This record gives sequence, structure tokens and C-alpha cells, in this order.
Amino acid sequence: MDDHIRRASINRYEVHYGAVFVTIAVMDELRLFLFGSPRLLRNGSLVEMDTRKALALAAVLAISGQEIRRETLTVLLYPEADPESARAAFRRTLSTLNHALGPGRLAARREAVGLVAGLWVDVLAFRSLVTGATSLSALEEAAGLYHDDFMSGFSLRDSPAFDDWQYQQSEDLRRRLLGVLDRLAGLCAQAGDVGRAIRHAARRVELDPLLEEGQRQLMLLYAQAGQRSAALRQYRECVRVLEKELGVAPLEETTALYQEILNGRGERTLPRLSPITSPAGERLSAAGCSSAWRQTRGGEKPAWRKNSSRKRSGPPAR
Repeated sequence: MDDHIRRASINRYEVHYGAVFVTIAVMDELRLFLFGSPRLLRNGSLVEMDTRKALALAAVLAISGQEIRRETLTVLLYPEADPESARAAFRRTLSTLNHALGPGRLAARREAVGLVAGLWVDVLAFRSLVTGATSLSALEEAAGLYHDDFMSGFSLRDSPAFDDWQYQQSEDLRRRLLGVLDRLAGLCAQAGDVGRAIRHAARRVELDPLLEEGQRQLMLLYAQAGQRSAALRQYRECVRVLEKELGVAPLEETTALYQEILNGRGERTLPRLSPITSPAGERLSAAGCSSAWRQTRGGEKPAWRKNSSRKRSGPPAR
């Protein structure tokens, strides 16, 4: 640290001015983590909030990046309350959040509310890295930030609109992560680091095992690494998951790759992956497949699979 500046406390410094040191205060470092269980940290310490809705409000304002009308936020957080009670409850929530953030962090005007710049948010950092990533290290940093789903385990039981917003954000972020992992696996494979590529591809499959292009990518990488038994085992796992969740056999392309590897011809160049095409010819995003998977886990088969003409004629998994 410069000889003219010395730390007086965690958020106060003494600056040499003439013959004396003058104490000045600096803004606390605030970090909002929304991947996994949401939490707010000030200078590394957890900031407690006595209401979940204050944390939900912080998340909505942080992700939007702009001011939002009070009326919109009130309806979002208190949809079942009468207007007067809802406005009073929102004012209390706003006061709680303002106290948690500290002075100068919340812009609360008569008609709208927003956050002042200076709050670091992991989701925003992730999106920035994904959008502007030009290097392997930037992509891996983005993948590292996403350690769990968006606001995992968090919900507002009396606010279905907030739960819908949370779900949409989660699906968008999962889709972005799948793209990041796809790019990482391809870049690492091209660089000859197949072991590293396998780790990224395996995480991609773990996130959405119903995306068969991800399954094929991992099978092919195992084959290129000389791990033939692992590639065949991955096919068997693919067969098991598809049968359990959707009641179908793998696509012909997946089965064909399995036969190539089984016959010792799985050393071809890793193809560039693209969104999966359903049997009906529909283009499905990663988020759409994830949504379909959740539907099947709830006992309802998604419509694009109900009328599937895919045959159960895949070869037995050996």
C-alpha cells in the first residue's frame, strides 16, 4: 500500500494530507450470490435479513439492472393481499433491504425502485463472461461461477409470479451454461487436452442427460481418449435414462456411434454440436429439454415425446 495511505479499519482509510493523516470512509464491498442458495455478503460476512422477500426483491432488482415500478414489485411479491396491505408490506420489505444494503445502495423514488451501481452479482458476472468470452480461461471462469442452479432451494409460496420469474431465469442460465460447457469441451479437445474436455462434457451430460448430442459428445471423447469401455458404459447409461424418463430408445445417430465404438471405429473427429432435433422435426433448446425432463419426473410425458414414432429397436447395451 502507498506510504501516503494506511488502513484504519475494514472500511476506513487514513490518507496523509500535509503533516497529518485524515480518516476517510469507503463503501463496503457488497456481493450478492444467486447461484445456489441466495445470500448477501458485506466484506465477506453474511448479511442477515428477517424476511425472504427482501432477498427476493434484491434478486429481481439486481437481475433487471434498472428501476422497476413500485406497483409492479408490489404485485409480484404480494399478489394475494389487498392493495393497501400489499403497499404497506412492500414498504416494510423495502426498508429491510435498504438496511441490509446500507446507505447509498438503494434508489427508492416515489414511483420506482432500483439498485445503485456498486453491487457485485455472480449471475451478472457469469453473463458478462459468457457474452464476451474469447479465451478458454474466461469460459472456465464462467463455468466455475455456476456452481448450482439459480436461487436453488429458494421460493416464495404465496407468490407464483415470482416463482415463474425465478424458473425462467434458471432455465436461461442453464441453457447458457450448457453452451459454455459445449464450447469448453470442443476447445479442449481441439487443443489435445481430451481429459479436460471429458470433464466439461461430463458436466454437460449431468446437467441435461436427455440431450443426446451431449451424450454422443461424451462417448466420442472417451473413445478418442482410448477409454473404449467408458464410452460403451456411457451409451448404456444413455439407454437407461431415456428408457426410465421417456420410455424410448436412443436416436439412430447415437446408436450408430455406439456401433462404431463397439467395432473399434470411434476415432473420428469431434463434430460441432447443434441444438437437438426432435423426431417431429422441432428444434428444441437445452432449456426446453430440461423443462421436458422435469415434466416427465412429475409423471407427465411432454407432448413432443407422446406421439414419437421412435422405435425401440436400438441394440442391446453390452
